[in-house]
Amino acid sequence: MQVDDAVTKLIGKLGGEDELRLFLSGPCGIGKSAMSTALAMRYPGLLRVGHDDLKQPSMPIACSILRFDPFGCFSPLIEGLDKFVIDIGGGCVFRPNVDNEARFKRLQEFREAYRLRFVLLTARDDAVEARYLSCKNRHQASFEEDYGSWKANEEPWWTRLADVILDTT
Repeated sequence: MQVDDAVTKLIGKLGGEDELRLFLSGPCGIGKSAMSTALAMRYPGLLRVGHDDLKQPSMPIACSILRFDPFGCFSPLIEGLDKFVIDIGGGCVFRPNVDNEARFKRLQEFREAYRLRFVLLTARDDAVEARYLSCKNRHQASFEEDYGSWKANEEPWWTRLADVILDTT
């Protein structure tokens, strides 16, 4: 599916463009960055907070993988905004050896505080693999490791959180 078609499909699933306060999740290579960029281009005034933005040295420690807290990380960026999209890299929130239940509850609180919608982007396994391998000099072995980790550690939590699940195949 082309990105513009996916954006149109997403807006339809959301029931229109009135409340564009979105948190995109999905495995590496699924198209979160492409989707958030397309949304920002289509809707002037919509702030896009991408995964790479969170890697800046000026970002608070709350954005780190080990200490992830959505309020400390994102609130300074989105406070008072009517439209925004947060696109966070696959494998950055729910992880082995952390308290995922606490992170889940914190994300639910974040959703309520900012009236946002969680959007889980999915695709057929073969489509995810092809997209993953087509970017950032990635290899088959790293796909198998990353996607296996996503399926085991992230996907179950994001599925529980998702307000909308969008198949982008």
